[in-house]
Amino acid sequence: MSASNISRLVASAERCLLPLDQATTLPPPLFNDPEWFEVERTRVFHSGWVAAARSAELAQPNQFVTATIAGEPIVIVRTANGRLEALSNVCRHRSATIVGERSGSARSLQCPYHQWTYSLDGRLRAAPNMDQASGFDKAKVCLPRFAVDEWHGWVLVNVDSSAAPMSEAAPHLDLLFTEHRMAEVVSVGTLNYPSPWNWKISVENFLESYHHRGVHRETLEPMYPGAQSFITPTGEEPWTAVDHVSVVEGDEPFIALAMYPSLLIAITRGVGMAWFRLDPLEVDRSHLAIEVFLLPEYANDDALGDLIVEGLRVINDEDVPINERTAKGLRSNYAESGRVSHLEEATWHFRQWLIARMSD
Repeated sequence: MSASNISRLVASAERCLLPLDQATTLPPPLFNDPEWFEVERTRVFHSGWVAAARSAELAQPNQFVTATIAGEPIVIVRTANGRLEALSNVCRHRSATIVGERSGSARSLQCPYHQWTYSLDGRLRAAPNMDQASGFDKAKVCLPRFAVDEWHGWVLVNVDSSAAPMSEAAPHLDLLFTEHRMAEVVSVGTLNYPSPWNWKISVENFLESYHHRGVHRETLEPMYPGAQSFITPTGEEPWTAVDHVSVVEGDEPFIALAMYPSLLIAITRGVGMAWFRLDPLEVDRSHLAIEVFLLPEYANDDALGDLIVEGLRVINDEDVPINERTAKGLRSNYAESGRVSHLEEATWHFRQWLIARMSD
């Protein structure tokens, strides 16, 4: 990996850091360069808090959930004493992934390859037929542990085990999530979208309402005109949000919010939220799962849940082709950074945060 190449790409993005009325979008290579993507794994995803699950998925002792954080396989478990552990899901023997299921319940973690077995705190408990390996001591073998934090109903993981808790990094967001009762919401449905484009295309599309007039002219624009949206002040905290004003009586306003690097949620006041679970897979491929949550008083209203899930399906189906076209255009020899509208302020904040992380 070439440090000089990364430095060159960072320098090419310096116009993104100008004041909003002078700034540009990210240079196209930042969406396409494999080396840039590999460094993003470490500086962006492996040193930041990433939402891996909801607390409800790990409510009982011995429950587990698996996830991948920018290529890093992890397993999160609730131990018998109620403690959460985030562990590497890679066996210390031949590096096979240990747990294959998305979720379940187990008293131990056993690799199916050679049946090395680990306790839920990561310690190696059994290693069959290793008695003739000179000096082998299973007491010295343990799965790597990562930082884990339970916060407003999310289970967050940080590959950097020394990371400070999320509440310390974003106290204003902590208050916002408390106001909107994010810890209480109940899952009512999920949509899945393979996304053959760079993860940043999804983040930037999510964070601006400028495209409502073109992409969502019959769905979002009549109810939530892009020109009337505005930014929620966040100070220096690692998140940004766009408030969408409703012009139709009975339709509640909503907030499109991104906690960096990839917690994307749409909060509808007094109703619930949608979690856009974005997983970067490769430089040109990601996966998006949209999970709908309602506040407890609406959780049994199947008609409401179905209505919101269907509405999100229609809107995201409109976003898919424009994201595909953006990915195709960014690969052109004639693609270049463009100027930014004031309606793209949240994407401007995201780009500044990204460049700062990649400049470390």
